[in-house]
Amino acid sequence: MGKIIACIDGSKHADSVCILSAWVSIRSSLKISLLHVVAPHAEMEAKGNLSGSIGFGAKSELLEELTKIDEEHGRLELKKGRLMLDHAKEELEKLGISSPEILHRRGSLVEVISELEADAEIIIMGKRGESHNNAPDHLGSNLERVARSVHKPLLIATDSPKDIKRFIIAYDGSPSVKKAVDYITNTPLLKGADCHLLKAGDDNAQTQAIIKEAEDKLKAASFNVHTHIQKGKQVENFVAEYAAANDINLLVIGAYGHSKIRSLILGSTTTSIIRKSDIPVLLFR
Repeated sequence: MGKIIACIDGSKHADSVCILSAWVSIRSSLKISLLHVVAPHAEMEAKGNLSGSIGFGAKSELLEELTKIDEEHGRLELKKGRLMLDHAKEELEKLGISSPEILHRRGSLVEVISELEADAEIIIMGKRGESHNNAPDHLGSNLERVARSVHKPLLIATDSPKDIKRFIIAYDGSPSVKKAVDYITNTPLLKGADCHLLKAGDDNAQTQAIIKEAEDKLKAASFNVHTHIQKGKQVENFVAEYAAANDINLLVIGAYGHSKIRSLILGSTTTSIIRKSDIPVLLFR
């Protein structure tokens, strides 16, 4: 059995990451690893460029001073990271979770997660990082890079998540969303929650056959399933409106499920769905 990798930063979503991590841990009996990654130092070449065309001696003194500043900045960033991890640990203790693993690394978040992914069951991170706290329509660049690279489920935290009693699966029959259905039916994570199975497109025999395949599988796993087929609306608007109207607490999607793009980038519709969502998103590739 794997573990939960909970990505902690200074964003306003960090507490939501803790709430969702505790929920997954309690539902699935998984251990939590709190991860904070400090960005690497700037390249020395950049310091050289800052010095300009001045004499060698002055340039050497400036480089030495810049190196000291950079080292001090690195120490401050490490201290800041420790404070974030301590706060996250305290938040988990309030939610009944004790003794999480603490992982404090330096480097690229994507590379660190790639190294840890083999031991993970699920990865949880905020919708935006601290540099985009006040940009509600923006997805964090780290989130997009991680979403492109990981193969384990990625749970994306939004503001103030609620108890998850109802969830949507935006279903189109693609391999990634079939993987989502397999995960949901074979793990305890969402057992007992109502499932709303949504399909965009014409309400014809082909569409009904696609959605019935998933419906039958979910019902066989004892889920209460509501199906809805919607024609004539953009998927991201349809999903957002349905979620708001039906008090949905979680959105489940496939990473490439609503786009013809099959490359190393997220499908444009998938990105739009995540951007418009006010509720946590469970993403599968």
